[in-house]
Amino acid sequence: MRMLKGLTAALSIAVLLAAMAVPAQAVPRYRRAIDITFPTRSGASYVDSYFASRGGGSRVHRATDLMGPHGWPIYAAKAGRVVWAPPAGHPTAGWALQVRGRDGRVYAYYHLGRSNGARSGAIASGVGTGSWVRRRQVIGYLGDSGNASGGSTHLHFEIEDPRIRDPFGGDRMNPYASLRTAQREGDYANGRSRRSSRGGSRAPVRQSLRQGDDGPAVSGWQRKLNKVRRRNIAVDGDFGPATHAATVAFQRHRGIGPAGLGTVGPITRAAMQKALAFNRRARAPRGGSRAPVRQSLRQGDDGKRVAIWQRKLNKVRRRNIAVDGDFGPATHAATIAFQRHRGIGPAGLGTVGPLTRAAMARALR
Repeated sequence: MRMLKGLTAALSIAVLLAAMAVPAQAVPRYRRAIDITFPTRSGASYVDSYFASRGGGSRVHRATDLMGPHGWPIYAAKAGRVVWAPPAGHPTAGWALQVRGRDGRVYAYYHLGRSNGARSGAIASGVGTGSWVRRRQVIGYLGDSGNASGGSTHLHFEIEDPRIRDPFGGDRMNPYASLRTAQREGDYANGRSRRSSRGGSRAPVRQSLRQGDDGPAVSGWQRKLNKVRRRNIAVDGDFGPATHAATVAFQRHRGIGPAGLGTVGPITRAAMQKALAFNRRARAPRGGSRAPVRQSLRQGDDGKRVAIWQRKLNKVRRRNIAVDGDFGPATHAATIAFQRHRGIGPAGLGTVGPLTRAAMARALR
């Protein structure tokens, strides 16, 4: 039996040494930093305890413990769906949560609240299996439940990634590098993040947005998409598949791409500003002026006049173009078909000017 224990210890040391021997320029995937929000307050202390022995040497930690006072808020490191929240304290994990993010990883928060305490002192109201949590949302409270009872209050924080293999044959990432990165970036839910605010600078406006991002900047972008695209995207601050699809549709409609499709950068922001300005002009009263009627329409325009033109095309061409006020590829193609049928062109094809309007008026008689 002693020989077996000695062999087990030797193997554990060998694995540890092998992991430590990896060159710095080839960081294993399980040790790489990923984008997260620090899951509790900035004053928490922690060390790299991934390889620390637990259970009297029967297992390895493969997590990071963040030490702090009892009752400190625990924040969602990533937005996602709660996939595990035991209705009563788990024997080892205690009051606990597991959240599956959009990135496919599972973020685990253990030892919340007290073992003999109420659920409300461990898990935030409204959080439970199946619920959606936003990044930086309060999801629980720091404690010592489960097998941490009687010890130091701390958050046991794990990251599981099914695409990686750790040195022990599992799928646990070492959270330490990700926590350090969040700390350097100042990405705390209870304070300013250098990624989202830099002492009043305009960096948030210039920052690119893409699928997987979340926060107030994403909410602002979602509201703008809803205004110009007449969509009903949920304004939840999460840049998910629906926001990505609406962004790509907006970019294509504005002639942006293919490079950068799905990413909200300077060009896309400028196009959005133009679209919003156009909408404001279209809604503004014009004191009886007939200028809107005489104004030419072409691909890239939007507003009430485009919607009227789309209805007319549907009447005379028996089409089923979406009457959405956006002069996109379908409206452009239907306009050209109408013009050719009426002998207009080739000059001005695709543009709704005086000749095309007159032809439409005759067609509608």
